[in-house]
Amino acid sequence: MSAIFLLGVLVYIVLQCADAITTYIAVESGGASERNRLEAYVMNKLGSFRGLMLIKTVAIMPFFFVTPTLPIVVVLYILIVVYLGVVLNNLNVIRSL
Repeated sequence: MSAIFLLGVLVYIVLQCADAITTYIAVESGGASERNRLEAYVMNKLGSFRGLMLIKTVAIMPFFFVTPTLPIVVVLYILIVVYLGVVLNNLNVIRSL
């Protein structure tokens, strides 16, 4: 279980970084805006880069403090699928700019 959890955390971190990078590129190009209201609010208050770093740190940190039980691993892998979709969508947006 712990190897599956650690692999999942690694993939999740990579996807969070990819989301931050692609979101930053799309938003800073001026042709797109952040659709997540909370993320948009934080980015508006702190600036795109600092806002994204704060949001992504908050998104990643809980996985360093939980015990890798089956429900936690399931949630982690659901988040991986969700963020894979987010990153692919961001890439689509960037391509259309």
